[in-house]
Amino acid sequence: MVYYGALSRGCQQCRQRKVKCDQRKPACLRCEKAKIKCPGFRNLGDVMFRDESRRIIAKAKFEYGQSKPPDATTNLPVCVPYPGTMSRTITHPIREQAVSFFFAKYVWDGPPFTPGYGGWLADTYRRNTPNCAMRATIEAAGMAGLSNVYHAPHVAAQSRAQYGRALAALKQTLNDPVTSIADTTLNTVLLMGLFEFVTFDSWDRKRAWAAHIDGANALVQLRGQAQFRSERGNQLFSQVCSQILYACMQHDLAAPEAIVQIADELKAASEQAKEYQDRPRYMRNICFRFLHLRSAIRSREMTDPESIFQAAAQLDRDLEVWRKKQLEPAFSYITIPTAAATVDSDCTDTPSNMVFLGRRHIYVNPWTAQTWSNWRTMRIVTNQIIIYHHGDKQQQDKTDNAVTAATRLVRHLCDEICVSVSSFENGPRTVCLIWPLSVVAREPLNPLSRRRWAVAQLRRINSSLGFRQAGLFADTIEPDLDKAEKEGLGIS
Repeated sequence: MVYYGALSRGCQQCRQRKVKCDQRKPACLRCEKAKIKCPGFRNLGDVMFRDESRRIIAKAKFEYGQSKPPDATTNLPVCVPYPGTMSRTITHPIREQAVSFFFAKYVWDGPPFTPGYGGWLADTYRRNTPNCAMRATIEAAGMAGLSNVYHAPHVAAQSRAQYGRALAALKQTLNDPVTSIADTTLNTVLLMGLFEFVTFDSWDRKRAWAAHIDGANALVQLRGQAQFRSERGNQLFSQVCSQILYACMQHDLAAPEAIVQIADELKAASEQAKEYQDRPRYMRNICFRFLHLRSAIRSREMTDPESIFQAAAQLDRDLEVWRKKQLEPAFSYITIPTAAATVDSDCTDTPSNMVFLGRRHIYVNPWTAQTWSNWRTMRIVTNQIIIYHHGDKQQQDKTDNAVTAATRLVRHLCDEICVSVSSFENGPRTVCLIWPLSVVAREPLNPLSRRRWAVAQLRRINSSLGFRQAGLFADTIEPDLDKAEKEGLGIS
């Protein structure tokens, strides 16, 4: 993957004629005057950063006498299992490779972002000075991902050094009252959260990651209501919320009060931003309640089993209401059989093709898949609370029925999460599967085969995208599965 530098922003027709395009959308002025249909504009984020991995790997294999001369379409895996893979297969400067890896693996256009987010990020990277915080963070995150995928400690060292420069540059940016509240500054903080996520190889790093999330929370407060006057401001806030809420889920913490308050004030957003935010806002409010319940249980603020049971049951009903409202095409999905998968046993699909039990979900876009995955995971955990916190013993029959239904639902939703994995196609949003897959792998109500399949998927995410936290979850959960298998505790 190589960065190809600045490219023409003009429409296809103007580029072919080699004339200046005014870039007016949806159709440029030249095409309009010529009375021809304007062919539109390409996504510069996709063009400036091109995936050269297969060609380079093929070239490396040829040099080792294992293949024919490489070409741009050689169908080879991303990793070549040679010692010193980075130094032998990557012929471009590490910084170029890191930036290309970053844009190929960690950046996406589409909801909740509008088309062009990747191009904006690429433009910002290209135009900023070399010591800019965002530029250094992009390079650090890309280097970290490369070092994880290719097992290259020397690149990891460069990544950490570049991240240190990014932090120093960010400190200078935050000292300026104008630049401290700019969109690029908040986006830099988001990307630093990504870096922490990529390098999360020990549970000891939880505190450092939590401190970073606290910083993001403080910056959102500093930006105030002005951040909702632009579409990008709304979208960046949504991403910050996602990072913060994910951290809260891992620590069983309630959502920060400031984030809850700001989220409630999103009514001031523009109409176009509302188009993207209305449904996530409703889900976000349910998530706030979900986190508050888990935090209250952990802190023993709530100890009465009946109160816990009723709170969880109400939350589950609200989650079900959300599901019933998702009927329009934009948020619906279908399930199709996948002939390539094998289904002759409980769970025989190979992790490499990401297909589970011969079924696959088809969603409108990856964001929709992510939203459903988060919904399923929250509902699983909510029903776990129902199962393990029985209600009023005087209504034992009613409670037993609720527990039976919750048990059945947990197993079903775990299966649905596994089926949805192939829909992410190992793209940038695959990172959003780490929490759902860890919940599936830990759930003792699932057969061991399903739990091991989820662990294998976590390892795949780690090895293909470089997200160390996925591998950490797998390493933490797998010994428990080995113990359960040895003791004959696997559920059939």
